[in-house]
Amino acid sequence: MTEATAPVLPHQRLLHDPTSVALKPRLETTWAVLCGALASGATVSEVPAIARLLAGWLLADIILGFALAQLLATMRIVGEVGAPPPDRIERPALGLPYAEPGSPGDRLAQAVARWVEHWHARLHPVIGHHVASFVTAAAIALLVAAYLGGPALTAAAATLIAASALALSCGRHPDVLARWYAGMALAVAWYLGHRLFAAIPPASWGMAALVGLAAFGRVAQRVEQPAAPHGVVQRTAATRPGELLVGAVWVALVGMMLLARQPIAAGITAIAGLAESMGFGYAWARPARMGWLSTMLLAALIVARSA
Repeated sequence: MTEATAPVLPHQRLLHDPTSVALKPRLETTWAVLCGALASGATVSEVPAIARLLAGWLLADIILGFALAQLLATMRIVGEVGAPPPDRIERPALGLPYAEPGSPGDRLAQAVARWVEHWHARLHPVIGHHVASFVTAAAIALLVAAYLGGPALTAAAATLIAASALALSCGRHPDVLARWYAGMALAVAWYLGHRLFAAIPPASWGMAALVGLAAFGRVAQRVEQPAAPHGVVQRTAATRPGELLVGAVWVALVGMMLLARQPIAAGITAIAGLAESMGFGYAWARPARMGWLSTMLLAALIVARSA
């Protein structure tokens, strides 16, 4: 695997530890792709279907995941470096013609010149490789999506555009950006897994949304949790919104299974949700995540049966 490591600023103090973004699969994203494919009801036994599933997994998990990670690393570093000083440049090298000093056009030219100088002097050495990696990953994602067809291409393009828009709007709050990216990645993974083989019914749309919301809430919990000894994390007002969101997802899943006349599945899901809620903040909470993965598989089977 290749890694991109952020260099330190020349003649500057170290702003952060070197940021490494590796090309690697993620368990929940891979699982979401497989569950989405299972929800479609398709039989992935022939070589073309297997190749299509592998290409979809590569797109949703490896390539788009890498692109989002690079964009998130970029915004984290930009936040640490900060904006250029307002008095960095007295006069821009290339100003607007006929612009009077102090006029709106002159101030705009000075601001652009400050940002250009700031980019070359401070930003480019630390985020240039992240930006290049994002652009490269985005181009590869669009190529792979084009091979998979129009729906996959639309999904990949929409994901990249939404990720860029969120970076511009939430870039000053990288923790909030991380939540959005986690939710987007899981929702798109389920969508692509299903759409590779069949049209998506409302039940699968709902599952994609719930999977994304759960990922959003879990990242909110993890980001806001203060460290504590003995592997225990205290519940605080900051962790409460994430807890409530994840809890609401569990309740919605139980309700969907009851509506599908699957009481046994609903009971299993309720137990898994209670286990995760009770395990919140403890060192043994991660094994309880297996209940969530099992619930995703169970929901995919129910969606496939009801289609």
